[in-house]
Amino acid sequence: MIIDLALAGSVRLIGALSLFCLTMVVAHRLEADEAGYFFLGFNIVIFLSTAARVGLDQIVLRLTSVAQAEELGTRIRQCLVKALGVAGVAAVLIALCLWLGADWLAVAVLKKPAVAPVLKAIAPSIVGCALLMLIAMSLQGIRRISTSVFVSHIALNLLVILFLLTSTQADAVAAAHGYSVMSVAAAVACFALWRAYAGKFPRAGAITLAELTQSCMPLWIFMLMSQLVLWSGQIMAGAWVEPSEIALLSVAQRTAMVISFAHMAMNLVIAPKFAELYSHGKSQELEKLALRATLVMVVLTVPVAVVILLAPQFIMSLFGEFYSSGATLLQILTIGQLINVVTGPVNYLLTMCGHDRDMRNVMLVTGPTAVILGLLLIPTFGAAGCAVATTTAIATQNILAAWLVKQRLGFNTLAFWR
Repeated sequence: MIIDLALAGSVRLIGALSLFCLTMVVAHRLEADEAGYFFLGFNIVIFLSTAARVGLDQIVLRLTSVAQAEELGTRIRQCLVKALGVAGVAAVLIALCLWLGADWLAVAVLKKPAVAPVLKAIAPSIVGCALLMLIAMSLQGIRRISTSVFVSHIALNLLVILFLLTSTQADAVAAAHGYSVMSVAAAVACFALWRAYAGKFPRAGAITLAELTQSCMPLWIFMLMSQLVLWSGQIMAGAWVEPSEIALLSVAQRTAMVISFAHMAMNLVIAPKFAELYSHGKSQELEKLALRATLVMVVLTVPVAVVILLAPQFIMSLFGEFYSSGATLLQILTIGQLINVVTGPVNYLLTMCGHDRDMRNVMLVTGPTAVILGLLLIPTFGAAGCAVATTTAIATQNILAAWLVKQRLGFNTLAFWR
């Protein structure tokens, strides 16, 4: 466990740095308005690729974790292949809809006609991003934690960075084309990598499509609402703020998310263990693991958060002189990420321990909360209003989930010093 955690933490840190570097390269290579258009398209792709996965993320992780413990190789392989088939069809249809509706969306909704070609260019990446995440979930389930982090958070970032640094065109459309090409290439390469690992398990077990999809709806709603919490503000901001402000907001949010690398790394290691312990009725071991994980997250994260909160202007200036004006946005969004860490792995505790509907209900509250607050605050306060809406929704989500963990599993993750 300790070795897995150290490896996952190291690789996840590299993943956080790769996202930081990608954001920095976009900020330096593109003018502020062009960067804003690219980030707006990028945010829309994140949301739509989540929709395309139809809730299969956690299903693949949970079923694969159990199959791995029992060495049911056929079940492991069928689980991912069938999930990729369902998500692939959904992703192609959604990408086609975005491509066909890009002009209408850009003019009627976002009120930015210049973003239409960016949306068309980045639409194919919905397919690549959706498949990449499912491959990463399967790798996580078979305990290939470092490889899972590489697939989900590093491979595509590195490829896009390489493209941007070598491209002769420095505009949003070219960057969007590059992102689409690289996402599909990364999905193909990572699937070949997964086959090498999954092929080592003996042929045993099987899974039906009905079994795979029967719990999808609650988790699909959960994932959509979670993406609304994170990205709806930036998407809605497209209708009210200038492209340069969207760039400021996007850079600040991605920088703030760097502090949660320990949280994400820990979840990669312990999420399958949560499912295993709960399925065997080991409640005391489950509690001990959750509290220790939260303590480690807090110890690793708080110092980083303090640095960001004390020196936001300097950190934002690393992306260019223009971005230093986003210091306040960075502080607001960092507070939200800090709350996310301090409450512990509450989302995974609920989903891995069979309380999918509870987590869905939490998200049914916080997703609309993010949207309503965005509609109320963004027209008046612009990017700052978006940052406040996002942070409030993140805090609400994690506090509600922590309360439900206490109700359902009998312990409080906020008491991590125990």
